[in-house]
Amino acid sequence: MDIVKIDVTFESSIEDVWDFMTDLDNQLWRNSLEKIEKIDQHRFIEYDKSGYQTEFVILNKIDKSIYEFNMMNKNMEGHWIGKLKSLDNGKTYLEMTEAVEMKKKMPSFIVKKYLEKQQKQYIKDLKKALNE
Repeated sequence: MDIVKIDVTFESSIEDVWDFMTDLDNQLWRNSLEKIEKIDQHRFIEYDKSGYQTEFVILNKIDKSIYEFNMMNKNMEGHWIGKLKSLDNGKTYLEMTEAVEMKKKMPSFIVKKYLEKQQKQYIKDLKKALNE
């Protein structure tokens, strides 16, 4: 299993960061996504711009604190957790950890590089959505 951990500090409040991260009705700020299909309260499918699907199962959603899910598609199965913390200066700290098991064997450095790229794009998109 390949694991990537990235952290970032946002200028925005924890409420604003949380709202963008968890709102499945408004994910158009995500550069790589075409749409999200909600299946039920705990499951959804993301469709990227090419139509590629990844299914998510929400495991833990603690208000303004933890957002955690499993994800799977035809190439991988994985786990993602985001931990948020409000800082004294009104900013928000986010730590993201993603662990992925590829269904076809791939060199670990390639998988990690891809995961880092995905996480950095997510941060970039979120900062843009928050006007940072």
